Amino acid sequence: MDTIFGLTSGPAQEGLGRSLTRDRPINYPIYEEREHYLATVHGFEAGGFEATVRCVDLQALVDARMRPRGYRKPVEERSEKDMLRAVARAKKTVRHAVKNIGCDHLVTLTTREERNTPEDLNLQWKRFVRSYRQTTGGDFLYVAIPERHPSNPDHWHLHIAIRGRLKLKLARQLWWSCCGGRGLGNVDVQYIKVGAYTNGAPKGPLVRAEKIARYISKYMTKDLIFAHRPDKKRYWRSEFDMPSARHYWLRTRPGNSETLTAALTELVARFGGFDLFRCSIFFFPDCSGFWLSYNPDARDSEGSGPPPPF
Repeated sequence: MDTIFGLTSGPAQEGLGRSLTRDRPINYPIYEEREHYLATVHGFEAGGFEATVRCVDLQALVDARMRPRGYRKPVEERSEKDMLRAVARAKKTVRHAVKNIGCDHLVTLTTREERNTPEDLNLQWKRFVRSYRQTTGGDFLYVAIPERHPSNPDHWHLHIAIRGRLKLKLARQLWWSCCGGRGLGNVDVQYIKVGAYTNGAPKGPLVRAEKIARYISKYMTKDLIFAHRPDKKRYWRSEFDMPSARHYWLRTRPGNSETLTAALTELVARFGGFDLFRCSIFFFPDCSGFWLSYNPDARDSEGSGPPPPF
């Protein structure tokens, strides 16, 4: 059997075609060594990065690429597993967006309405952003997520992570205008405090952004996925470029917890070395891989907090 990098080819595939569908190419790859570690790295413009290393079945990956793309199940046909995957994807996107722009404030916008919808809130929010930008003449970076009121399921309010200070007096006047008049809404702003390190040095801005990212992404729940129209976004953000993910095949072969440690060592070496004391690391319980977040502002294991909200 002729083999190149675990890929069978040539006469060795004789008789194999009977088991393949006709729409597959004649040189359809068959892998002997199927399992490999794939590292997916998301870098952030504000600093730091996240990396996920998973055991990938190359044959299953090729098979998946041969399937038709673009079909989206109706909401009523989606299983519990489908919905949980959608929640996990949305949480990751929100977390990355907040960390990418380095948010440092949390804003909550409420209305006096007894009943509203995420779509209603979205229209009010768009009017507010447009008016705020026109009045201040500056940029306004944000990531916003609606949340159902805990005691009134027919009412929604909005949580927003922003970068920079909000002109509170102006923001209240503009939000009242969007809500229909003075006193018909409220604006609450929190500057997120992260304290200092054990040596008294203040924690850096990226520690604050990471805390906000974990906090706001928790509002991306299954309830929001079901309640919001499936053809609409469950979160809204300002227009800014998100760096594309980079993918790396690792030389370490999958196996057990020891090979995971070896994969971590290889990942550190691949990036020229970085301090693991500045990282949050979470190993998946099934030993299929790990997640890592590198925060250059973290010190003395301060970065090793709870795992992300997958």
